[in-house]
Amino acid sequence: MLETGPALVQAAPSAQASRDIVAEARSRSAEMYQEGERLREEEKWEAAIVAYEQSIELSSDFSWAYHNLGECQKNVGNWQAATAAYRKATELNSEFAWSYYSLGEVLEQSEQWDEVAEAYAKAAELAPTSSIIGLKLAETLKKQASLNLQQSSEQYLQLAQSEGLDAEIYRQAIALSPGDVGVYLRLGSVLREAEQFEEAVFVYQMALQVNGDSGDVLMPLSEVLMQQEKWVAALECVQKVLKVQPDDFDAHFQLGEILSRKNELNAALASFNRCLELDDSSYWARHCIGNIYSWQGRAADAIAAYKEVIALAPNLAIAYKQMGDAYTTLGKVDEASDAYAKAIELDPQVV
Repeated sequence: MLETGPALVQAAPSAQASRDIVAEARSRSAEMYQEGERLREEEKWEAAIVAYEQSIELSSDFSWAYHNLGECQKNVGNWQAATAAYRKATELNSEFAWSYYSLGEVLEQSEQWDEVAEAYAKAAELAPTSSIIGLKLAETLKKQASLNLQQSSEQYLQLAQSEGLDAEIYRQAIALSPGDVGVYLRLGSVLREAEQFEEAVFVYQMALQVNGDSGDVLMPLSEVLMQQEKWVAALECVQKVLKVQPDDFDAHFQLGEILSRKNELNAALASFNRCLELDDSSYWARHCIGNIYSWQGRAADAIAAYKEVIALAPNLAIAYKQMGDAYTTLGKVDEASDAYAKAIELDPQVV
């Protein structure tokens, strides 16, 4: 008869033995839970965490172990671990309001406001008479609404960085966040194109309240005031710009235009000559000088100015047309005819 070797597979424990093992684990789990409770009451958070974790390892279906573990993790600043513990507590006992409440508290640290509101709402549903839970829920909903408004503002502002949008988009962006001067400028531009001059002026004035006497705002404000033929107000805007930026070409040019419309021709001439000092290649400044000479009856000077314009911009039909007018004033019919012919060649609508 052959001898048998040592058993390679142990026999499974009996049902009673299994029950005894489970009972022993639960008993040991309860002991560790009580140890955790004692340590928690003594505010020995780290030690209590170890005890609760050992209790859970032995028996993982007791919601209070997770709830109190979450409290200890929260008190030592382990927000992620605390969140996980409270979530597990709500899974094991979905009827206990304070696990949801505590979950909401730790979620606040990560600013997950939608989840925070959901946790507090569930807590309030389970404990509708609790003023503490109700107040927390109200505060969170208010915070959530504020953040949604902020996000809406950011979306409008991002959209409003583009040019040429509908005026209402810019109006909404300003209402939500009134500190972005660029949005005022874009709205003002759209309103001017739509010939809504009064609102454009109002928008630019609001922009000045935000950004002071900025040339970026004063110049377009001056332009829209010119469109309204409010020459004195337009002049004041340009003068403010030149006080701060005395070498600003655009401001000098606009000043010349305003003075021309006010029939202050010598002062306008000085402004356009200043433009040429700042930029000798400006044919439009020369063109304006030619116009002033024509208005002053200085036809020969006007012709000389228009010739300078044509040398810089040979395809500018209006320069030929106005040079023709100046030749006509001098009675030089042939020269006038040649100038008009060239103007019509470049632009049949110019004469």
